[in-house]
Amino acid sequence: MIKKIIVTNYLGESIELELGAPEKSGLFIRNIDGLGPGKASINTTDIASDDGSIFNSARSEQRNIVLTLGFIQSDGVTDSIETARQLTYKYFPKKKPLQFYILTDNRELSTFGYTESNEPEIFSQDETTQISIICPDPMFYSAGENGTHITVFNGVDFKFEFPFENNTVGQNVNIIPGISRDDQIIVNELPSSGTPGKFYFVPVAGEYGKFTEYVWLSIANTWKELGVHIYYLPTIEMGSIENLKERTTWYDGDTETGIIIKIHAIASAEHITIYNTGTREKMILDTDKLATLTGSGIVAGDEITISTIKGDKYIKLLREGKEYNILNIMDKNADWFQLAKGDNIFTYVATYGAANLQFRILNKVAFEGV
Repeated sequence: MIKKIIVTNYLGESIELELGAPEKSGLFIRNIDGLGPGKASINTTDIASDDGSIFNSARSEQRNIVLTLGFIQSDGVTDSIETARQLTYKYFPKKKPLQFYILTDNRELSTFGYTESNEPEIFSQDETTQISIICPDPMFYSAGENGTHITVFNGVDFKFEFPFENNTVGQNVNIIPGISRDDQIIVNELPSSGTPGKFYFVPVAGEYGKFTEYVWLSIANTWKELGVHIYYLPTIEMGSIENLKERTTWYDGDTETGIIIKIHAIASAEHITIYNTGTREKMILDTDKLATLTGSGIVAGDEITISTIKGDKYIKLLREGKEYNILNIMDKNADWFQLAKGDNIFTYVATYGAANLQFRILNKVAFEGV
């Protein structure tokens, strides 16, 4: 079930249309068409001497979302039906782009489109408007906090998490592992009051590993010192650095989708080749061409971003705050990877400095309908 629609116009202004609370916006949704899988164009060739035809190709047509809205007068939001109607002019300006976000019981989806028309029935007793939105990309994409899936090739695998509370926010607390019960709190200095039943430990100045223990006496409204403790600290494995050059991205969308590849250099590297091992596709980045375009090959701090998303393919370099279009460093026969349903295995090599590269692959999930 659809819970709400959020429309963001080309100026970044948003309006929430909650199906169960139209008074919040002054607009209520009467109907939405165009949320299903849509229509495909099937190209065939007739055969004069035989029955039927031969299939040539197929493609999904653009999406047309038609939104029917009613207007209500709502205190503090819309002081009249006219004001509510004019809100649609603000958030659905003709010819302008917008983002169309949908929250359902189990999905968060979004798409981009352009307002084709906004046709209010101004002289109707029960005034409504019908808004037509053309979406060149017919797919919906995963959105929200978990809308983007990230596959990390390099990073830190954390082994230990501090179990302590810290109520001295903003201070540089020297937390020492070894005190680990839930009722114990390490602070730089005692606060004005404490929580009964909690034990507070304050580091002894100049004495590494020594802590003075206090407890808050709520009846007396004062602190009581319980003594000084010494903690001998074992060696703790905080984490391990992973440097894998092959990763699997699991994809469960309705159709293939492009990806974003991010490459961060911690030192120099030369001539990178990225493979999709399942499809035997590859992308080759020529660092000699990069040096011609920018003055040097890959150096520490470089951030290369590759987009294989249909309609938005690019290769960009961010170096010392300046962005470069480096599409020409890609081999002309390169494949622009698309995720297929199931496992997608990616790997990379470099003629020099492969260990100096940190890879991430980002993708959204494409859906044919809500």
